[in-house]
Amino acid sequence: MTMTWSIPTHLEPGPVPARLGALLCLSSTGHEHAFSMVYDAISSRIYGLVLRIVVDPDEAEEVARETFVEIWRRSSDFDPHETDAAAWMSGVAHRRAVERVRSRTGAADATDATDAADRATG
Repeated sequence: MTMTWSIPTHLEPGPVPARLGALLCLSSTGHEHAFSMVYDAISSRIYGLVLRIVVDPDEAEEVARETFVEIWRRSSDFDPHETDAAAWMSGVAHRRAVERVRSRTGAADATDATDAADRATG
């Protein structure tokens, strides 16, 4: 059985910040069209934020994509009474981007340490 969803009229085109939180809340119920609207409204901002942190455009695309998967999965954690939707999603993106840089740096540090140990035992 296929369920069809419609966007409530008060969430149709209008000022993005005013409806972004409502669309994110609606996404938490599995409403794919609402999430598509969230993506369309904020994907450039999320990508730009991630790109400033990870620097590499291909890696930024990957991290941004992972960010939206996490936002979809965790959309029920969003509380419009506690924070702004754009700020909440930007926080998810920032955390993922920083984790990516740290993992990259950690891998480089581990490689450097292994190389130094190899030279020392040489």
